[in-house]
Amino acid sequence: MKPFYILICTGYLYLCCINNASAQPIASFSVNAPLPACDPAIISFSNTSTGEGTLSYAWQFGIDGATDTAINTTYSYDTCGIFSVVLSVTDSLGQSASDTQQVVIECTPTASFNFTALSVCDSSNVIFTDTSTPADSIAAWLWDFGDPVSGALNTSDLQSPTHFYHTSGDFIISLFITSNSGCTATTYDTFSIYHPQANFSLLTTACENDSVFFIDLSVSADSIVEWYWTFGDAS
Repeated sequence: MKPFYILICTGYLYLCCINNASAQPIASFSVNAPLPACDPAIISFSNTSTGEGTLSYAWQFGIDGATDTAINTTYSYDTCGIFSVVLSVTDSLGQSASDTQQVVIECTPTASFNFTALSVCDSSNVIFTDTSTPADSIAAWLWDFGDPVSGALNTSDLQSPTHFYHTSGDFIISLFITSNSGCTATTYDTFSIYHPQANFSLLTTACENDSVFFIDLSVSADSIVEWYWTFGDAS
């Protein structure tokens, strides 16, 4: 606002202009985000606005109801999408300006798989099938079969590989996936191969024509459901 003053001196009319208007503030900020920014993502914003006097700030994060009045701020995006972030700056004279920038949050895929074992005793050939979603967004796979004794065969970058387990035990399988946008996810599951150990003892000693009682002492990580005894007595 420019006030004008009229001065009259010795018959002359003087028009005087005194300019006491302040400069318009300039709103600006930078977005500090990882590349890629995958949901959930915490994004920080650095305020670089300028202006005269005391400035006040109003942030909008592109989500209904999400605002802040701090100079610098952060916001946690729980969903993926493109969000318009607005910073409005107001000086002590009520003059204001705003800056708008877009924040892109990429969708994190969900890693999952299932497996089919051709056998679960002693050794087994296991087929692993990737079921990660969205299926068309996955660009790379990395499997760890939890079987370090297999050496280089313990890992695979195939989408749905097969692995042969030579020994019994519990194996933790992990699948690490990467999406087309660079977001990653991991999942785990356990696969067991059983190897029962047969054992027994005599309950009593016996003489000829007496009965002998046998006690099964077999052990197995799985349930034993069937027994077959051979007593070595051909008669």
